[in-house]
Amino acid sequence: MPAIVVGSNNKVAWGFTNSYVDTADWIKLSDKDKTALDAESIPLPDGEKTFYVEVSHFGPVRRIDNEKYALTWVGYQDYAINLNLMNLEWADSVSKALATSKNIGIPAQNVVVADSSGDIAWQITGAVPDRRKPTDVPVSSSHFDDAWLQQARDLPSLVNPKDQRIWTANSRAVSASQHRRFGDGGYALGARSEQIKARLFEKDVFDIDDFYQIQLDNEALFLTRWQGFLLGVLKTDPDLFSEDIKEIEGWQGCACADSVGYSLVKRYRDALIDRIFAPIESQLAAQNLSLALIERQLEPALWQLVKTQADSWKPLSAANWNVFFTTAYIDMRAQLMVDMTGHETGSLKALRWGDVNRLQIQHPFSQQIPVLSNLLNMPDVEGFGDRFMPAVQGKHFGASQRLIVQPGDEVNGVLTLPGGQSGHPLSPFYRSGFGEYANQESTPFLPGSVLHQIEFIPTSP
Repeated sequence: MPAIVVGSNNKVAWGFTNSYVDTADWIKLSDKDKTALDAESIPLPDGEKTFYVEVSHFGPVRRIDNEKYALTWVGYQDYAINLNLMNLEWADSVSKALATSKNIGIPAQNVVVADSSGDIAWQITGAVPDRRKPTDVPVSSSHFDDAWLQQARDLPSLVNPKDQRIWTANSRAVSASQHRRFGDGGYALGARSEQIKARLFEKDVFDIDDFYQIQLDNEALFLTRWQGFLLGVLKTDPDLFSEDIKEIEGWQGCACADSVGYSLVKRYRDALIDRIFAPIESQLAAQNLSLALIERQLEPALWQLVKTQADSWKPLSAANWNVFFTTAYIDMRAQLMVDMTGHETGSLKALRWGDVNRLQIQHPFSQQIPVLSNLLNMPDVEGFGDRFMPAVQGKHFGASQRLIVQPGDEVNGVLTLPGGQSGHPLSPFYRSGFGEYANQESTPFLPGSVLHQIEFIPTSP
């Protein structure tokens, strides 16, 4: 607030995805670097609670193995926050929108813009530090780059590519050379981006519904090889796993609501990640660290391990890799059955993906005060997507909107929202539009007829 985050002004339309360029560095402090304690007090009904945060010239400090490290983050810089996003509302061409977006104080994003003349473009935008060499390991304080204090101006962009298509999906959008310049801030796996790209090259001309269908695409291209791998594991004992094999063979190749096979394949891959990398995770946990931030990047290593089955990586609890793969499946299925039914055994039909991945949109207040759930939450609906596909959807997250609009043709545009159109739970518009979102239908981009009007009348001086 008060800027329009995404939308169209009749001349230019714009939208964002997370760019995940690297906007933070750890600085290893020396004995000469001074630190101080900041007191943060929080008033509570029964008194005041005070927390002490160690800070330095470079940012807040964390101690690991008796060494001090400071976090330098773009969010601490003066250029990180402003209201320049509002200036996009006045841009009337792609070139002006790109120039405007270089000065926007928001987290680093991919911005995609299109104008009424048919020009299209992509650019990294938002708060990006001008330091030259992002690094994944701590930097000595004596080598701190003062360019951190300035916002980058050499932001990569692409205007009117020859193939006439631009796509982003939270995965890496910069080139290999640009990657060295802007770093890796935790890119999403490229599966969703690749699937969007494939759909964009299936046709030369698209209408509104064609673009909407891309957003609803829940084909399980990423997990196809895992489906084949799991079938190979289970077919070593076809009598024991006969029902499982039937469901997995008939998985429909999608994150469809009635697919039991998809649930089994998806959760099996998750179980392998947890088990294979458990020793590393345990060591990190001792330092209050975790693999969670890079879990999305573990796919190449995971697939290499299950294919090569290196002895040095074989879990100590298993006699061999085949035993490990089978045991991991049995344990995963039993736990999933407990989660869904309360019992380890039962019909696999209880593991439909629509139930396993049921969408539950909760208001932050109801998470703290459950009695408000019926008033504040959206209705629960069957799951209809997953993480590694255009129809991105989990239990508590998904596409924040489905926006399809051509500048100058807003009357035919679509803006479907998962959270309703009003922030007031007693408003008739509080859940308005959620039904269209949940049922894969369209909500018009432009407002309908005026039903209510608020007038602000100044008082007499």
